[in-house]
Amino acid sequence: MGGFIATCVDKEYRNGKVEIIQILGVALDSLERKARGKNGEMEQGAEKICEKDNNGEECRGAEGNSEKTDGEKRHASEEGVAEGGCKVGVMEQIRREKAKLKKSSFCMLGGRRDSDIFFIRNDSDYSEISLYNEIVSHTIRAHYIRRLIPVKSIFTLSPENIARETEKLRGCFQSEDTFRISLNKRLGSHIGSEHLISLVAEKLPYKVDLKNPKKVVMVEIVKDLVGIGVLRPCKGNYNLTRSPDIQKDID
Repeated sequence: MGGFIATCVDKEYRNGKVEIIQILGVALDSLERKARGKNGEMEQGAEKICEKDNNGEECRGAEGNSEKTDGEKRHASEEGVAEGGCKVGVMEQIRREKAKLKKSSFCMLGGRRDSDIFFIRNDSDYSEISLYNEIVSHTIRAHYIRRLIPVKSIFTLSPENIARETEKLRGCFQSEDTFRISLNKRLGSHIGSEHLISLVAEKLPYKVDLKNPKKVVMVEIVKDLVGIGVLRPCKGNYNLTRSPDIQKDID
C-alpha cells in the first residue's frame, strides 16, 4: 500500500488537509486527461482507415461525415463540449471529478489535529512517483503544504514490518547504486533511531554514501505509522515551495 507523507504549516491542519487532497486530485485529473487524449488519438487514427464495401466502393472515414446525429450531439453536450467546440459546464465537471477523487482515490490514514503530518494512501491507478512528478511540474504555489514525499508503503510500526517492507525496496535499486537513509521520527516511537536505521540498512545490500548518494531511503514515522520509499536526492528537501526536482527512473 503506497501513498504520500505530507507536512503542512504549523496550526494549519484543517487547511492543509483540504489542500493536499486538492493537489493530489488535480494531479490525478491531469494524468487521466492525458491518458484519455492518447486513447482519443488512437481511436481517431482507427476511424480514418477506410475499408471497401461489398460493391467495391470505399467507405468514408470519420472526417468524411461532418453532420452529427442527435445522439452524438447529446453525447458531446454531456462531455461538456457544445457545437463549435466551446466548452460548457467545465467548472461543474471539474467539481464533480474532484469530489469523486476525494472519495475513492486518496484516503487519509491516522492523523491528529495537533500534528502537521498527513499520511495519505494512494488508491488510484497511477504510481506515487507519477503523481508526484505531475504535482511538482504544475503546482505553482502551495499555501499550506510544505514537504510532499511519495512512499512505496505505509504500515504499522514494528521491527518485522520494517524489515519486510524495506526488502521490497530492492527493486528500486541498480547494483551500482549508493544510498543513505533519511529518518524522521515524531511523537514518540518506541523503537530507537539507531535500531531503526540498522533494520533498514541490513536489508539493502548496496554501498552507503552519506554525502552524494544516488538514492535516498525515506523513512517517515509518526507514532505507530510508518511510510517508507526510495527517492533521488532533491534540492529543497522535497518542499513544494522550493521547486523540487522531478523524480526519474525510480518506479
